[in-house]
Amino acid sequence: MSHTPASAQVLLVAENPNLVSHAVSALESCGWLSWIEVSNCASAVDWLQFHSVDLVIVLLQPTALSGLTLLRHVWHGLLICLCDDHEVAVSAVDAARGLAILPPFATRQIRSALRLLLPPAKPLTAPVGYFSGAEERLRLAANMQAEQALRESERRLEQAQRMEAVGRLAGGIAHDFNNLLTVISSYSDLSLRKLDQGHIVARYVEQIRKASATAATLTRQLLAFSRRQALQPSVIALNEVVNEMSFMVQSLLGAAIEMEMRLDSTLGQIEADPVQLQQVLLNLIVNAKDAMPSGGLLTVETHNIELDERSAAQFPKMKPGAYVRLTVADTGSGMDADTLARIYEPFFTTKPKGRGTGLGLPTVYAIVQQSGGYISVYSEVGQGTTFHIYLPRVDKSPVAAGRVEETTGFFTGHETILLVEDEVGVRDLATTILQEAGYRLLIAGTPEEAITLSNGYSGKIDLLLTDVIMPRMTGREVVRRIAHRHPGTPVVYMSGYVEDVVTFQQLVGTGAYVVEKPFYPNDLLQMVRQAIEQPVGHELAAARAPLSV
Repeated sequence: MSHTPASAQVLLVAENPNLVSHAVSALESCGWLSWIEVSNCASAVDWLQFHSVDLVIVLLQPTALSGLTLLRHVWHGLLICLCDDHEVAVSAVDAARGLAILPPFATRQIRSALRLLLPPAKPLTAPVGYFSGAEERLRLAANMQAEQALRESERRLEQAQRMEAVGRLAGGIAHDFNNLLTVISSYSDLSLRKLDQGHIVARYVEQIRKASATAATLTRQLLAFSRRQALQPSVIALNEVVNEMSFMVQSLLGAAIEMEMRLDSTLGQIEADPVQLQQVLLNLIVNAKDAMPSGGLLTVETHNIELDERSAAQFPKMKPGAYVRLTVADTGSGMDADTLARIYEPFFTTKPKGRGTGLGLPTVYAIVQQSGGYISVYSEVGQGTTFHIYLPRVDKSPVAAGRVEETTGFFTGHETILLVEDEVGVRDLATTILQEAGYRLLIAGTPEEAITLSNGYSGKIDLLLTDVIMPRMTGREVVRRIAHRHPGTPVVYMSGYVEDVVTFQQLVGTGAYVVEKPFYPNDLLQMVRQAIEQPVGHELAAARAPLSV
């Protein structure tokens, strides 16, 4: 026989203040119950992420029902709804799969429903194998809860797989697009150098250059969404990133929007790319601003959070443990359930044509995922939106980021460079840039050609400049093979798309020089000069380990 625990915990969601007295009277009449009261479904969603209850009672407000659907995404157990509107109650409870109680609200009526769903601590004895009506309902409710949890898990897995497929497509497009933008932006820059500043053609070329820079921003967002953007994580204090960003966005928000900061002074450290975290914050703040055209309150909070197994189960593959939570909340227009289901889809936007690309939130989602974190959102039409971002806490001290000294002047040289690039347009561009700067070049269009050239060259190769992703062999493998013949040669990698992010992060961790596509001529020349004059020294030496075939 099933035994009921000695007490039961109830979460009371007081959306409708007029019904609070009825619910509290019924709860007080059941001495074996204890309860927690929250003001709305948004608070309930947040509270349930970190606590367990046996039953949720929602006092429905007919004008704000969308929160009930979102509550069901977090809570799959027993649910009672009190509502003073018959038609609203029927439709809402059908959607939420709960028990409805309608007026007149007698304490005895509500108490009976509580006893039916949650029997007292000492139920009447019954023969083994016999289930009372209440126990049968509990058993069926438990089965329903398990089925709902399974369906929710399947839905999240399907969404993750769909996002991964779209991400692969976006990453591939960004790779090809970055190569094209490298050619457009760099040749525009070279052309401007040869034209007088007042020449009418110079003005035309400058507009081409600006357009390519805007397009480059879009490709960076695509790469972030596809999680194929190379991050450079470090141990950082999140509060410092938030404070820095708050100063940057004050003028963006305007006088009608108040920004409130609630930063935990005991906040732990995280390991992430600070530049990308700034991008996350900026995108969320811009979205919040757009949702409050008439003004409102923007709240940014940080907290230390400990997640147990039940709390972590809300996200696929999330591990229990210590996290830092970043919250960005607004009091704007909010979103309905259909919009919420699509906010991370690339190019989906509710903004007017020309006002948004639909890549802001997908970029946020991808950066958080690639940083080992998780993101949740709660929103209700007319009630605003709240984003929670969870990033793993680390027991390390923040390390001040080193600054690369910028060299001024013309980056010229006379050294010999082995250039390896499979894309014809980028190869021809790099050749033009380097030869005009005075360098001697060995040019290879394939990894195999590069290895053959290096093996047959008896002189000194002063620098190896190679793309990261090429057919049949990566730039890292090319470096390893050339290391046997020319050990100690400095290396500069050109990157526009990183298929194996983990491997590339390890590469960046060695201190390797990387120039990201699309680049301008001066970007490439400065990186080449710096690598020659200040070689890392261990890139090719470390690459002399036995090669796997």
